[in-house]
Amino acid sequence: MTALSKSLVASVAAIAVSVGTGLPAHADAQGDGSYTGEELAATLDAAPAIDDAAGDTTSDYASAWEGNGASVTVPWDADGTLESSLRSPEDGIDIDISFTLPDAARDVPTIVTSDDTVVHESDEAGFAVANRIEGDGSLATHAIAYSSDGPAEFTYDFDDDLVIDVQRTGAAAILQDGVLVGLIEHASAVDADGNAVASWYTTSEDGSSLTQHVDADEDAEYPVVSTMAVGTFWTKGDYVHVTGGQASGHGWWIRGTTKATQAKVTVQLQAYSTTYLGWHNVGSKGSAIVAPGGGAGRRANARFTCLGSLKTFWGSTVDADIIGYLDSPEKAIVRNPSTINCSAPN
Repeated sequence: MTALSKSLVASVAAIAVSVGTGLPAHADAQGDGSYTGEELAATLDAAPAIDDAAGDTTSDYASAWEGNGASVTVPWDADGTLESSLRSPEDGIDIDISFTLPDAARDVPTIVTSDDTVVHESDEAGFAVANRIEGDGSLATHAIAYSSDGPAEFTYDFDDDLVIDVQRTGAAAILQDGVLVGLIEHASAVDADGNAVASWYTTSEDGSSLTQHVDADEDAEYPVVSTMAVGTFWTKGDYVHVTGGQASGHGWWIRGTTKATQAKVTVQLQAYSTTYLGWHNVGSKGSAIVAPGGGAGRRANARFTCLGSLKTFWGSTVDADIIGYLDSPEKAIVRNPSTINCSAPN
């Protein structure tokens, strides 16, 4: 970092401390409303509830992070795709969530600051986009509007096989080929005084694009920072098995890179009917509010007392509603690869 940049960052930090949780409102070195990359990074540091960057710069990526089967990357090219992946071959997990930045932030240089914040600044459009991979692997994109003349809508285009579904909580579900694979944190925005600014999401008709709207009132101090953060997760279930004369199936969830901490997991046992040639529900659902990861105390369980020992195909559906985020009807479907000696209603 140059001596000038160090001085700028120090001055921005001082401004941030002087106003408590406020953002540095007018700390640009040129006095023309533009900001250096370091100043924009300091703006994020001063904003409430925005985490530090945890990614590392590599020859391939402006920022990259790996942990617990997850990987997150931010490209050098502003036209490239940002990607959050979760893979676990033993669990059958293979998730790729990728998206591109708003149009005005694509055809501009990439700046990587001293703390590995990846900045794409568009002076002409009056805003910048700053990307940070946070310590939990969440991929956060912060759109920073310099003034009320800047944009108030920021659109992110997701891959063709992804559908974004905004939830009543204000968060959004991410579906990949019809399977729930991730979430987008609640829309949020804050002004330079640390005051919350109204923000919400809408999607395109086909669900492939997400737009974050920001409605700053006339009293808002600039810059205004809006945040859209993406994380992966996965719903899992084991094969139905016989325990103590009962068919038993478990369900749980894997957190991946979301910030969520609890989910209501519901398991419904199913059996294949040779009469109707189809799957049908058997017995009552089993539900539990659990932390992620599976194992003892972190799973929901459904049971049904076997009606006999006739070889039967069993399976289950597992629904994970992420508390405070998602209440989506999509379920994981589990099918035993072979029969078990447990009769079910036909």
